[in-house]
Amino acid sequence: MTKKEKIMKKTTIASLVAVAAFAVISLLGLNANKADAVDMLTIGAGKKIHIRQDIHTKEATEFTGRFTYKIEEIDGQNAVSGLPQPYIELNNTPFMSETITRSIDASFSSVRVIARPGQYKMKLSCTSNVENFPCASSYYTFLIVVENVLDGNQVPTGEYTTSVTALRKVENGREYSSKLEEAYFYSEEELPPEPVYSYIELKDTVEGDLASKDDVFKYIITVDGPDSETYNIEAPLTEYEFDGEAVTSDTEITGGSAATIYLKHGERAVIGRESDDGAMARPNLVATTSLIALGDNESNLAGQILVGTAYTVKQVSDVEDYKTWIDSKELGERNEISKMVAEDPGDNYILFINSKSKPTIPEQIIDFVNTGLKLKHGAFVILGAGAVIVILIILLQRKKKRSVK
Repeated sequence: MTKKEKIMKKTTIASLVAVAAFAVISLLGLNANKADAVDMLTIGAGKKIHIRQDIHTKEATEFTGRFTYKIEEIDGQNAVSGLPQPYIELNNTPFMSETITRSIDASFSSVRVIARPGQYKMKLSCTSNVENFPCASSYYTFLIVVENVLDGNQVPTGEYTTSVTALRKVENGREYSSKLEEAYFYSEEELPPEPVYSYIELKDTVEGDLASKDDVFKYIITVDGPDSETYNIEAPLTEYEFDGEAVTSDTEITGGSAATIYLKHGERAVIGRESDDGAMARPNLVATTSLIALGDNESNLAGQILVGTAYTVKQVSDVEDYKTWIDSKELGERNEISKMVAEDPGDNYILFINSKSKPTIPEQIIDFVNTGLKLKHGAFVILGAGAVIVILIILLQRKKKRSVK
């Protein structure tokens, strides 16, 4: 065989190998396509679910919004597509009675399901964007069923039938066995709770043989309400002297800011209570029933501060040696308190107890020691050093006596 013939033979063999390889690859590709291809069935017209929506309101009015009914597959097989998402629209719909009814059908005419015998569990639930009309938490389940058509010998024909089963209600996690022909949803008006208001009261007292009922105490109060709100302050309007200056209490406070109040023994201040001429300004008055918060010849008036609002009261004194407790000595010394406004004004009552008395001998000793511990030089250091020297001298004398013996 000549050299040329050998080259032609090799070329021919290579071409045949390439053609064979291409044929194999093509066949594999066709088979993969066949394996990936999934036949889908259209469920078709006539299959539907009837949905009824009852809407209950407390008074005749108009609402705008939408009730949407979501249908989804819940078994995770992703066998169904094109599911309907029907909705009921309310565009300024007048509610002329306590309950109105709307209904709609969820059609399955365009829904497609995998052409494979099986049962696919579905869920039907309701969502609402109609203000104050939420959907109930209950929902419904049903099945989309695909069955193989059998011939007279009970042999599959390769054709399929589809069906949509009756509904079952699920409420509080329990699925009921009763089969229902209609999905019934009920929505009742849920109005937000009416806001409730109250007020704060604080009282100043002094006690002890060195206390003076003429001493003035300064109180700084902060109410964390909106800056658009202004609250009344009822406090003595007397001009006092505090820290060398003539002062008077503020008569109002704005939300988020601080106000200053000056009180003597037995005096009190009320923050955030309606005045007599504005007592009916709010529709939901909260009048105090607390005896501790009521003074002589005083009527029940409404609060101005929204219940749940945070506030802080801090006492500042320009008189030395007072000890301060709030509400009770059992809670320990303190001059500041932070709370939330409660509905009962009696729970917003704050008593400041300022005590000043002659110290007893043990208290004098404790004060002396505490003072000494704070000092790092001066008389206390000298006194301590002297005590150490005396102790050393006594020890040396005892040692000498023992040596003599």
